[in-house]
Amino acid sequence: MINWKNINISEQPISQIFDLVPEIRTVRDTFARNRLYKFCESKLNKIEHKLSHSPYMPYTTAEDRLNVNRDFPTAVCKWLSQFPENERFGFLLMVLSIIYITEKEMDTFLEIAIENSCQVIKEREGRSLEILEGIEDVKHKIIPYSLSDTGIYDKFIHKMAIEGTSDRDRRPFRGPLGDYLYDIFVYLRQLAETGKDTIYWEMWFNNIEALISSFLNYYIILVEDYTFSGRTIRSDIKRLLILSRIIFEPFRQAIEAQGYRLPYFFLLVPTATDIALKEINSLFSGNLMARRYFHPPITGYLFDYSYRAINDIPQSLRELKGVFPKKIKLYAHLKRSLEFFHKEYSVNYWTRDTEIAARSPFKINDYVFGYAKGAWPIITSRNSPNNSLPPIWYPHKGSSINILPLFQRVESRISHIQRPVEIEEHIRIALSDKQGYLKQILKEYYERNL
Repeated sequence: MINWKNINISEQPISQIFDLVPEIRTVRDTFARNRLYKFCESKLNKIEHKLSHSPYMPYTTAEDRLNVNRDFPTAVCKWLSQFPENERFGFLLMVLSIIYITEKEMDTFLEIAIENSCQVIKEREGRSLEILEGIEDVKHKIIPYSLSDTGIYDKFIHKMAIEGTSDRDRRPFRGPLGDYLYDIFVYLRQLAETGKDTIYWEMWFNNIEALISSFLNYYIILVEDYTFSGRTIRSDIKRLLILSRIIFEPFRQAIEAQGYRLPYFFLLVPTATDIALKEINSLFSGNLMARRYFHPPITGYLFDYSYRAINDIPQSLRELKGVFPKKIKLYAHLKRSLEFFHKEYSVNYWTRDTEIAARSPFKINDYVFGYAKGAWPIITSRNSPNNSLPPIWYPHKGSSINILPLFQRVESRISHIQRPVEIEEHIRIALSDKQGYLKQILKEYYERNL
């Protein structure tokens, strides 16, 4: 562990940072050096200002050992001091590229996404009222589900004021949608394997019946705070489509003939990346059934490729190329520091701490840039995405690695490591329904209730 007593932090942390980074000494021109100083000061002070109004939330309930929330420039100085001198320049570039999304900004993105989704619902309902008025008479047709354990779902409930959902016990499912889908596919598998010979089969089917009645005629809004790769959300949507293929699609004509409407799903995500949307939208390309059940993702703000630190430094740092001598290759330094950090520290996160590498299709060196080779320098006030540059957020909370992160990530999916593997087996058996037991039970249900 670092002995802070050996680190002399001056009253001007930017000057101290300059002393810590040898490459800055190559900037000898006074004008260029002043320009560099102002650039660094502006970037760090902007993040500090945001933190003063919207502190990084994991540090409000845990020790902020670097004092990130109160004195960000000094925290950066201490953080850099942990690493070898020849790697600090790359780490400094990562810090200067950070985009910190405050709670207020996330609320604004959420409001935009809500307005966009309300407009779509109004159009489907044939409404011509203003957004804030037109949604009032269709709110009773909206069922919200959370895709993960985040506070954005509660904010969505509050802003929409959907009847009954303010009472947590009356919400459709208390927990992430993935957990709900896991349970549903367990029930479907049992009924597909043994039909009415299943012990307590009626009790199992009651859960399916509750799902059908809560989906038909409703707009199902899936709420997530952000998506950077789109891979996890894509998996949830794909499973919802398979679920619809099993319990709705074979009976679609009968359902619609009786005046019922198939469920229509929305993905509402305040903050997303262009890469994530491309990944998610690939499900709908040429898939008529997918488009019948799903609306394309609705977002509040979209980050594009230029924000990433992949193949070149992020757009926000490009002006530094005119400050340093040509021999100083900025991206080469940034990438080298990422590789150093991966080898020395963060490889443990992907292999030992979470086993993400074992169940994902990426090569181990791809994780140098974060999950799915993200290379995003984005941090939200609620948490740090693992798609962002690992040196910014690793070690995550609970890790035994003996360095301090700037914005420590709080892991949210470790307890579900085995579920993605198990659910695929449940889905396969339910979908094949070799004996036809499941389809017969569903057919009898629709004949009784339509």
